[in-house]
Amino acid sequence: MLARALLLLFVLAAPAAWAETLHGKVVGVSDGDTLTLLIDRKQVKVRLTEIDAPEIKQAFGQRSRKSLGELCAGHAATVRKAISFHGIAASS
Repeated sequence: MLARALLLLFVLAAPAAWAETLHGKVVGVSDGDTLTLLIDRKQVKVRLTEIDAPEIKQAFGQRSRKSLGELCAGHAATVRKAISFHGIAASS
């Protein structure tokens, strides 16, 4: 019974998590799908969803990081927060 109640609570709360938006400035790029936003003087690492980029040590990892940096470093960004077990994941 408790498990069902927790599951229902999780399902009902999930859309609210997607609705939350974060606004900040891109101050760092870790790899081709992870960046750091400065939000209210705090750095927040954000993993972009639905992007399959190589890790930094894999083939083309450095190029992928450079490309994302050229696109967004120093720019203002708005992302929608998603539920993640590994920190903040976001979609643009």
